[in-house]
Amino acid sequence: MLWEWHWKYDYGFKKGNAWLFTVFVPLALFVLNRIFDITDFMGVLGVTGAIAGGVTCTLIVAMFHKAKKIGKRKPEYKIRGYWLLSVLIVLCLVLGVIFEFMPK
Repeated sequence: MLWEWHWKYDYGFKKGNAWLFTVFVPLALFVLNRIFDITDFMGVLGVTGAIAGGVTCTLIVAMFHKAKKIGKRKPEYKIRGYWLLSVLIVLCLVLGVIFEFMPK
């Protein structure tokens, strides 16, 4: 199976874990499709966009905090209250993902 090879060699998963991801990720997507009745193209686009956007922006916020923590360079400017801003951004993204899954 191509996906099993992908998980094993690209991401370094063991063979058993690669097989589990290969089998259960599509199965989980199928079950989510049945539960939330996402059958039209726009619904699929909305869900995938909400999840991908939420994960991407959350990772960007996490990278910002990690760089701020381990960075040795003095920044040119400071953002006051960046923790509050980060929490608000991630909260908005999580709410967006939740609202995307709510029935319309």
